[in-house]
Amino acid sequence: MQTDQLLQRALNFEFLSIEEGMHLFETVPTTELMAVARALRMKQRPEKIVSWIIDRNVNTTNVCIANCKFCNFFRKPGHADAYITTSDQYKEKIEETCRLGGEQLLLQGGHHPDLGLSFYVDLFKELKSLYPDLKLHSLGPPEIAHITKLEKSTHTGSSEGINGCRGWIHCREPVRKY
Repeated sequence: MQTDQLLQRALNFEFLSIEEGMHLFETVPTTELMAVARALRMKQRPEKIVSWIIDRNVNTTNVCIANCKFCNFFRKPGHADAYITTSDQYKEKIEETCRLGGEQLLLQGGHHPDLGLSFYVDLFKELKSLYPDLKLHSLGPPEIAHITKLEKSTHTGSSEGINGCRGWIHCREPVRKY
């Protein structure tokens, strides 16, 4: 493989195959890959300020009925290892996150057949009342679709308020491969 050609394709925002990406990973010095990544960022976001956020992923539950082919995390309802995260567990994880400079909680988890809209509304209200400055990043389109199905409701409308998840709505092909 021609490394220079692959790097140029990457700089042109062309997709690379897994094999091509692995070739670059295994043969190109990290500093050179960093330079390409910076060049790509500068094309998209030329500001000289880069920011990040410290957050923590917490699973609301591992109970799931979605049957995704790629997931080895889930447990079926009634399984001995099934759980729903408790308020005390959230408090412990949030307080540890805040002590370490974190300011956001990413809540994710399975499609639990018994956890409807009121569960999530109550959870979010409780967490925001206890930690008003904490940013909650939660409920992507698959979770919203699941909850609305449980509630016999609809989830049509804008995706603008869904943090970082619009790709799930607008790009179905990667999801189908699993």
